[in-house]
Amino acid sequence: MFRSFFKGRIFTYYFLVFISFTTLIVLFQYNREKQFRQGQFETILDNITSTTNRYLGSLDANESVLYESIDSLIKILPLDGVRISIISFDGVVLFDSFVESYSLMENHSDRSEIISATAKGSGSSIRHSATTGKDYFYYAKVYNNIIIRAAAEYNYELESFLRIDKLFIIVILILFLLVWSALVYVNYRVKKATLQLKELVSSVTEDSNISRLDFPANELGSLGNQIMGIYQELKQQRDKLETDQEKILRHLQTMEEGIAIFSSDRQLILSNESFVQNANLLASMPINSPNDALGIKALKPVIKFVNRVTADMTLKVFDHDNFKEIIAEKQNRYFLVRCNMFRDLSFEIIIKNVTKSQKSKLLKQQLTSNIAHELRTPVASVMGFLETVLGNPDLSDSRRNHFLERARVQIDRLAELIDHISVINRLEEGSEFYKIDSFVVVDIIKEVIESLKVKLDEKEIRVNYDIDRELNIYGNKVLVHSIFQNLLENTLYYAGEKIDVMISKYYEDDNLYYFRYTNTGNSIPEEHLNRLFERFYRVDEGRTRLRGGSGLGLAIVKHAVHFHKGQISVKNLEARGVEFQFTLSKNL
Repeated sequence: MFRSFFKGRIFTYYFLVFISFTTLIVLFQYNREKQFRQGQFETILDNITSTTNRYLGSLDANESVLYESIDSLIKILPLDGVRISIISFDGVVLFDSFVESYSLMENHSDRSEIISATAKGSGSSIRHSATTGKDYFYYAKVYNNIIIRAAAEYNYELESFLRIDKLFIIVILILFLLVWSALVYVNYRVKKATLQLKELVSSVTEDSNISRLDFPANELGSLGNQIMGIYQELKQQRDKLETDQEKILRHLQTMEEGIAIFSSDRQLILSNESFVQNANLLASMPINSPNDALGIKALKPVIKFVNRVTADMTLKVFDHDNFKEIIAEKQNRYFLVRCNMFRDLSFEIIIKNVTKSQKSKLLKQQLTSNIAHELRTPVASVMGFLETVLGNPDLSDSRRNHFLERARVQIDRLAELIDHISVINRLEEGSEFYKIDSFVVVDIIKEVIESLKVKLDEKEIRVNYDIDRELNIYGNKVLVHSIFQNLLENTLYYAGEKIDVMISKYYEDDNLYYFRYTNTGNSIPEEHLNRLFERFYRVDEGRTRLRGGSGLGLAIVKHAVHFHKGQISVKNLEARGVEFQFTLSKNL
């Protein structure tokens, strides 16, 4: 792990900056030391040129004699082997102590020390002499109308004198190692805090649990601890919000009011199952999803309100309440529709069925009388037929069989009634009586159609279905069977002959399947629709008893749907026929 600290970007920055800084210091000090040593030797040669100039000025002789006498001066100079040259401003060598035929020497105006002396008053250079074939350290200085140049052979002794003392480099290297060690330690501390911050960010990004990180005791460590504390607090708040959100969502799904929330661009964000049910009751044409509800004619005032408030909120105008309520009516049903606008231009629509019958507070009181009333007719009929048979021993076999057959029909009706009452009681008592399993819906529908095939053929009723063959439901197979069985029997009893029946699954969300059962037979009077799922309720009492049925079929359907955490509704179609819509939970 420690090696990884030396591969990081921070360490690379440290390394480059520190190496650059150290290199600049070494180069600066090296050049400064070199100039200092060279300046020391230039001072020696400057003294020689000054001495030579004073010596020449003290003699009273012609120019050639003066220059020739310089040889005697050289002997007393403190620097051995010094070479003195006298050069004019135009570069002509007037004298050279090392060359006898100096008059034949080439012009020196292009020599670097001469050029520098002419421009600045003095100059120096280390170069090779073409005349003597040796390397010299030259120093030239301007005096009156001549240039006096002193030179010393650039031999080992002079090179040693000018050589830079390496002690300062050793000291700098030692300081470099000490400072570098300190930087490595600092980098280790910074890198450790950085890696832990990175781990913290990664954990936050992946939304994983964060163990307590041991940040170092520095500024980054303090910052990391603060960030981790803030994140832990935010995570607790987020978890609490998610729990509250789950509670709200569960509450929404169990509400009878239909609720749907839409974004500013009219896309569905959230809805409960009641919304599609209630919206379908308001719609003239069947709707398959919550988004389709925005096109319902009865909701036009609400949509106009949304458009107006959206425009006002875009213009930052808030001079009205951001909600609207209307009462919508459809087929003698009344719905309270409320729209709430939010500042992000999203909105919610709530549809509540306000025509639902008052909860039957006398249901338990009426149940006993209803059962007695329903049982009285078949029991009385059976007793009458049996008394006729038993009281008339001279009856012919055909008459006796006729009365016995009529008694058997009433007994079958009585058995069906008792069976239906038992099913409803078991549904109300709890789900422990029913086995929960996975099954294919299409198989259930096929079984129902096959069991009623003879009666369906007699009335020329055609049954079709549009449901995926792989559609599975996790629930009670018997109850789902009873839903389709009772709906189809209800059609046989009341819808008429030569009609079509369509069973389809038209929508689904994360939790529910939405089914539609439609027949093209007789419509139901509007005043009876709200009570159709009540126990023993009959639209036409006299004709119902002639046609058959226990009066509990649709009540069983309602309870079976509720057992599967769904809802059911019924309405007449615009032209002719009845449509049942119900939902079944995907998982109980």
